[in-house]
Amino acid sequence: MNFDDLDYGRDLPIDLNALDLEWLKQPVLFMKYSEACVEAEKVAKKAEEDVKITRSELIKKISRKAAKEGSKTPTGQAIEAAYRTDPEYIEAKEAFIEAEAEAALLKSAVFAFQQRKSALENFVILHGQQYFAGPKVPRIIDQEAVKEVRRELTPMKERMNKKGKRSRRTR
Repeated sequence: MNFDDLDYGRDLPIDLNALDLEWLKQPVLFMKYSEACVEAEKVAKKAEEDVKITRSELIKKISRKAAKEGSKTPTGQAIEAAYRTDPEYIEAKEAFIEAEAEAALLKSAVFAFQQRKSALENFVILHGQQYFAGPKVPRIIDQEAVKEVRRELTPMKERMNKKGKRSRRTR
């Protein structure tokens, strides 16, 4: 799945003047982010497995090198020190950490869309109670408040865009 088409700032806000359309979009958006979350968790599991495989390969390599050189078998601490400082292991570990963070962020997004559903339910209740009606022009949500919410969501979008920098090995 391409995570680049995910945009919280665009998808989370609710247009109070089109509650019917928002309700039509809600299940589609929820499913879109749920699928992305599952995919991100899958990528994280693969990245975790890559770390384990890299670790195992490096341990075998270190042990073979010691045997080839005729030196005594390295201790567990020496082996661990060697593989943990190996650039290949460090890269795999960083890719795993990044993939885990991305999966956690998408899990939060799914939760945000559950909250969006609750907000929609409450807006419909308010609408049914004619909260938005009255002798005056119906209350319109301040556009500055909407812009502020979008500004707060921008850092989340930027974090999502950084995910493309993870190792090719986890893709």
